[in-house]
Amino acid sequence: MQTKLVYLIDDDDDFRASLKQSLELANLKVIEFQQAGEALKALNEYFTGVIVSDIRMAEMDGLTFLMEALEIDEDLPVILVSGHADISTAVQAIQDGAYDLLEKPFRSRALVDVIHRAIEKRRLVLENRDLRAQLHTHKKRLIQGNSGIIQKLRKTISTHATNDINLLICGELGTGKELVARSIHEQSPRQKNGFFTLNCGSMSKTKLELALFGNLEAGGDNPGLLQKCHKGTLYLEEIDQLPNQLAASLLTHIKSIAAERRNKSRNLFPDVRILASSHTPLEPLCQQGLFRDDLYYELSVLMLLVPPLRERREDIPLLFKHFASDSSSAYGVPEPILGEQQITQLVARNWRGNLRALRHMAERWVLSQNIPENQPLENDGNSELSAPTSLPGKIEQFEKLIIEQSLLKHNGNVTQTHADLGIPRKTLYDKLQRHGIKPETYRKAAT
Repeated sequence: MQTKLVYLIDDDDDFRASLKQSLELANLKVIEFQQAGEALKALNEYFTGVIVSDIRMAEMDGLTFLMEALEIDEDLPVILVSGHADISTAVQAIQDGAYDLLEKPFRSRALVDVIHRAIEKRRLVLENRDLRAQLHTHKKRLIQGNSGIIQKLRKTISTHATNDINLLICGELGTGKELVARSIHEQSPRQKNGFFTLNCGSMSKTKLELALFGNLEAGGDNPGLLQKCHKGTLYLEEIDQLPNQLAASLLTHIKSIAAERRNKSRNLFPDVRILASSHTPLEPLCQQGLFRDDLYYELSVLMLLVPPLRERREDIPLLFKHFASDSSSAYGVPEPILGEQQITQLVARNWRGNLRALRHMAERWVLSQNIPENQPLENDGNSELSAPTSLPGKIEQFEKLIIEQSLLKHNGNVTQTHADLGIPRKTLYDKLQRHGIKPETYRKAAT
């Protein structure tokens, strides 16, 4: 476990020594400073502990120290103590940014309790900063996350984005199939040209035919997306909903474009790269005669599978932070701090709606502005915990969740995890094997 650190500042040697002893008995690591200026030199924005400082000191008083410490990091937890504090001093200290103020004499237990709360607050602040730093690093990525399965997907996209082949993108509803399509387009030579999307299940056959092929041949003025998308990328969402009559016409276009590319002949057909997606497996539909198998083979030159959130749980805190940050900016409200209990709840959910459900919860969380860090987020019927009915099943699920959360906290480090859980290393390995948990999937990718 990480050592809980306290910087203790007081120019009264006897009081400082006595207080240090009390704090060390509470398993806190204490570093003493006789002068506030010395403590300032040791502080930085990565400081993980808490500062306890007297107010009345000769060289630099505690209120001055507070102001200068907050210049280093406005979120540093500074607890002030004084034997002469009045109401106005206490109010001023809190308004100036002190975490708390205690008046001498005070029980050491009271100070220890305040220190523990301040340390937990500091840990959450630093964790949220780390998530923001990851978001900044990943801000140009459409597909975010550090899990092994997402890294592999990004690598596949980078490899094949420049190959001018048609692709079929498969995955459950809400997994981000359009993000994959956009990522392919933006990494391809077609990136400077248009990216057009068409949902094949959102309109009637007549409207779909007009949107896709236009009506120029009939003397109309609508060229259709295939014409508009010349030199660009056309993304066909829910391709499984495309009527068979239109599938035949689309197949003709795809084959004609491919023939012109091979023969390097004059373009009689628009040069379009087609990306298609479906949350329903197409092969069974082909076997039932509900989807043209020849179109399926043309579209699935390469098939990409977008994983659901339950297969990339270690990415959930980063993704939730990303969506919350977007909502905070959009609505002009501050972004609340995400507590450990709330992170645990997020990681444990099934997320049937995947990214879409996660985004909606993040938006509601930002707008509520009234959920304490130690309180659970709302229960969402679309993304509830999977709950075994038997007691042994519930115990097994809870044990797995605790292990996964500890691995996530320690970046997949088994040594730190078994120490954190207070169990022998071999016992942890046995539990990892029983639950099918792989520590390497919880290690952050190098950025």
